[in-house]
Amino acid sequence: LEFRRVLFRSREIGNYILEQTIYKNSFSKTKIGKHKILKEKVLIKIINIKDNIYTSKIKQNIEIIRHLHHKNILQLYEIIETTNKLYIITHYCDITLSKYIINQKNNFNQSDICKLFQQIINCIEYLYLSNIYYYNIKLENIFLDDNNRIKIDFFSDILNINNISDNNNLYNIIKNCGLFLYEMLGGKMSFNENDININNINNILYPENVSKDAINLVENMIHINNKKNFGFNDIKSHSWFNLIEPKMRPGIIYNTNKIPVDENILDKIEQMGYDKKSCKKSIFEDKYDSLMAIDLLVLNKYINIFILIL
Repeated sequence: LEFRRVLFRSREIGNYILEQTIYKNSFSKTKIGKHKILKEKVLIKIINIKDNIYTSKIKQNIEIIRHLHHKNILQLYEIIETTNKLYIITHYCDITLSKYIINQKNNFNQSDICKLFQQIINCIEYLYLSNIYYYNIKLENIFLDDNNRIKIDFFSDILNINNISDNNNLYNIIKNCGLFLYEMLGGKMSFNENDININNINNILYPENVSKDAINLVENMIHINNKKNFGFNDIKSHSWFNLIEPKMRPGIIYNTNKIPVDENILDKIEQMGYDKKSCKKSIFEDKYDSLMAIDLLVLNKYINIFILIL
């Protein structure tokens, strides 16, 4: 796995200014950053790779993630490697789904929940079709952007990604999504055995305002008998899932779909002094270097402007 190697200057890395640290653990930390040219805010995850027993696994999983392209996955912009560290630059989001649920409380109706859950299922099914199993996904790893679009963050828990090996993984994925929905309907960050018992779904407790349709969907997703569990098509055809019209968009499957490029965005980048042909090459090869980062950041900026106009 080859990443761009750059010299590190105090409080800067590549085209980014490093700002405050917002999260830290034993082998990594996450900082807010800003692109020096575009002035766009980003998240920068810094992973210590020197004397790290997980370095090989981390690089292997980054190789998996770099080929994922879906609107509900936290956008990767650039990967930079120094002698001792990996810098993973992504789209900036500052609110997790769990925090959003708590903040909304009584204002969080089932139509809102349905819209968010549709996006989660859309993304998780894409991962399944891409043969990827993210087995520790939780509400704290799911973010909302400024336009309330779901963004699933793999980089907060990068070790917990594997290729799908058997159907049991699918059943676990569906159960996990069912538990997400239960939490979203209950407006809770977590639950214990008194709230939910997967081994006896008749004992699950729901708030009084949750509809029978919603309860039915949850119960069919977390059934202890895997053979009775819903699959993705069952979920998508369920009446509660269709409370509002779903906008299910497929992502780009690696080695199957061609990565699209926006010629208008490339023209703008060329006007900034970058080579259009080199930029396009970086995109097609999933390089996640400084050129691809410029393209993705400019594209995101104009997408957000378009949404605001609408």
